[in-house]
Amino acid sequence: TDTAQSAIFEGEELTFLLLPEGNTGGDVSWSLSGIVDSLEFGAAVDGMVTASASFASNGALTRGTVS
Repeated sequence: TDTAQSAIFEGEELTFLLLPEGNTGGDVSWSLSGIVDSLEFGAAVDGMVTASASFASNGALTRGTVS
């Protein structure tokens, strides 16, 4: 079991950090907070588990840079 996956529940508030260029200093980053509306995990096939989630944003999308 993956600890991060088992710690996420519907109604939980999360902050998402997106690193579209990578995680090297100076690269662009985006962050967004939201509430998990739904979360479903599928059965493992060849060691891969599928997941589907939806969330509602509760703040602004913020642009930053990796330090």
